[in-house]
Amino acid sequence: MSKANLLKMHEDIKLTTMENGYQGWVKVGQYIIWAKEYAASAPALTVLEKIDKGVVVFNEETEYLVHRIPAGTPVHITNLFGFWHTSDADRIWICAKYPHSKYHMIISGGNFGVNTVSIVSWFCPKCGHELARFEDKNPDEGPDFWDVAAEHVNTFNNSAEMRTCGPCGHVHPQAYPFVHDEDREPAERW
Repeated sequence: MSKANLLKMHEDIKLTTMENGYQGWVKVGQYIIWAKEYAASAPALTVLEKIDKGVVVFNEETEYLVHRIPAGTPVHITNLFGFWHTSDADRIWICAKYPHSKYHMIISGGNFGVNTVSIVSWFCPKCGHELARFEDKNPDEGPDFWDVAAEHVNTFNNSAEMRTCGPCGHVHPQAYPFVHDEDREPAERW
């Protein structure tokens, strides 16, 4: 996909989301899509994928990135949401950088019967042990799901027991819900 086509698709989605009041999320056929334009100076959104051998990092250093996140893969996007999210749907992460702005897009779905299970979890940043896990059935990963995820974030933040790793004793930092405010301070990367 060319940069021009990506920009056109982003503009179409942005107009649709603003018209429908979805604050960045929109359903398009079998897909649920989030898109946002940020100032070039906004904190970086870095994709971290948890795999069996550790964590894979995809950052904004490249000018243009299109990356598939397979269904069942926990993903954390720094400065966007402060937890690991696992979906039963494949997702595509798109980042395009321009001199004065950068565009980010998450596309989830593409098949019938997906976007029905969503897991919000936290892992110890020191040893990788799973600290807490909330599974939601039929979450419809649009704006409503992210409100539910925010409730899980509050539960996690208000429980010292959940945030403290049993095996190593490390205390997980406070988490944050899905945000797309470019004025917020860069989050601690964990």
